[in-house]
Amino acid sequence: MLKNVLCILIGLFGLVAAASAQPNTIDCSAFSKRPDGTWYVGAPTTFDVGQTTSITVAARAVGHNFMNIAGDDLFDLIEAKCGNDQQQRAAPGHAVNAGTDH
Repeated sequence: MLKNVLCILIGLFGLVAAASAQPNTIDCSAFSKRPDGTWYVGAPTTFDVGQTTSITVAARAVGHNFMNIAGDDLFDLIEAKCGNDQQQRAAPGHAVNAGTDH
């Protein structure tokens, strides 16, 4: 019984977390994933997140807690929208986020 309740609570938490991300106009082609896990933007890119408009970011790495936009971490928004896109654009055998020891 406790196991079932715990699974339901974890599931609900996941739904709330996923639902909190606001619609946005982030252009994934403006960001590239770095080996350290951050996202890098070179040329200025401007986008909207929810009711917040005309956000411009340029020439910097975006990691966790870099910018909070109306309750959403910019890193998490980019990751959710662009993470899979970056993996698909990587050349076969050269995963964007793969690290090596050599």
